[in-house]
Amino acid sequence: MLRFIFKNSLLYTFASQVPMFANLALYPIISEFLTPYDYFVYGTAMGYIGLLGMIGELGMSALFQNTFFKRRRFFKLYWGQYLGFLMIYRLFHGGLVVLTLWLMFRNDDIPQEHLQLILVLVVIPMVTFDVARGIGMRLMQFNHRHRLVHISSFIAGVLAVVTSFITIYELRLGYLGFFISNFVSFMFQGLYFAVLLFAVEKVRPVFRLRGKRIRGWLSFSLPLIPHKFSEYLLSSSDRVILDQYTDSSVSTTGVGLYNVAYNFASYFNHFSTQVNMVVTPIYFSLFESGREDAHRLIRSFTYLWLGFNFTVACLAGLWSKEVFAVFFINNDTGLKDAYVYVIFLFLAFCYRPLYVASVDFIIYNEKTVSLLKISTIAGVLNVVLNIALVPFFGIEAAVFSTFLCYMYIGIAGHLFPDTRKYLPVRYHVLPIFLVIVLTGFGLRYAVEWESLPKLILSGFFISIVTITSLTKGRKLLGHIRSIKNF
Repeated sequence: MLRFIFKNSLLYTFASQVPMFANLALYPIISEFLTPYDYFVYGTAMGYIGLLGMIGELGMSALFQNTFFKRRRFFKLYWGQYLGFLMIYRLFHGGLVVLTLWLMFRNDDIPQEHLQLILVLVVIPMVTFDVARGIGMRLMQFNHRHRLVHISSFIAGVLAVVTSFITIYELRLGYLGFFISNFVSFMFQGLYFAVLLFAVEKVRPVFRLRGKRIRGWLSFSLPLIPHKFSEYLLSSSDRVILDQYTDSSVSTTGVGLYNVAYNFASYFNHFSTQVNMVVTPIYFSLFESGREDAHRLIRSFTYLWLGFNFTVACLAGLWSKEVFAVFFINNDTGLKDAYVYVIFLFLAFCYRPLYVASVDFIIYNEKTVSLLKISTIAGVLNVVLNIALVPFFGIEAAVFSTFLCYMYIGIAGHLFPDTRKYLPVRYHVLPIFLVIVLTGFGLRYAVEWESLPKLILSGFFISIVTITSLTKGRKLLGHIRSIKNF
């Protein structure tokens, strides 16, 4: 299993991250033609889109997943009905997105023709092929046909990079270049997975549906909306709240720098997302198998995954000052100073292994209401901390509230009695949280060191990780390698 997971995770990462690295390589070229205001417009718009994206599928992705694993023989019949309902609903959802963006930006400095173009670029993929893209991708992952997803991610990434270069460097379109790039990428992937889902797999959407049946679906899926909403509140609400304070305690430049830092940290988070795509079908297969050692196997992999994330986050945070100086070498608007915000954001994204270990099992057992305590508290806490602290501490408040709430959502499922009771094994999450917090404060100090002390510290850290892996990791690796059929 270990080889399967890392092979496909790396292929996912290669497919999406090679274009990403090409995009990063463009920063020294295109940053001359970008300003913090460009990042402010794009980041804020994506924040509002992320907010409404939480109700884009009404939590029904878990229905697709559970039906596939629990009713494998007839899943296409169920999926066709789910798809028909979602495709109709998405028309209303797209209209809501357009109305929200227009209300939020109509009085800003954005020219009306630019705003109209942004609305078109956002809504067309959303109401046409976005449902097919999301569900088709899941079907390929559930069937372990990851190569098809790799190919689409790679091509979409290349298209995005090329479009960004043309629109920002050649045409000098600024923030519009980001929206055009997203449009091209999403439309390609939408068409790609629509062909796979409808033509190849022959999953047909059904539009004649019974109200009673829909109510049954929603009784299971709707509790997942607050849970998914928490992901928005953690990833995007901070930028929406910062936008509300641009006339007082924070500047648009500061919000732009925070968006730059968040973008870089999200590149690191992207690999964990790719691992998540691979391991969730495996976790569900293990749950279904009834193996006595299934949960110990999952815990073993969780520790290895978490250790990898933590190592990468520490090294990336330690050298972030030098990395930002390279990427923004030709920029004179201060974008390179965003490194001060990125360290705790890197560490925040270490949460996912612990999060997946608890949440996947809870969803498999259809105890979705239990997730509300995890998600609701995390989301509300993030909003409250931002509203309370941003007026006094500015951008720093958004950084630390994001870090703390991501850590909370990672460990909460292991702490509350009504969620912990579904987990047969323990993960010792509080000591892990303490180590990550102390490391973050240490890195905030060490990031300002000269290169030689950083090299010595990096070597020491890598040595500790290597020794620990060789001594403690062998048992975990041996345990994981016992899983067959992947």
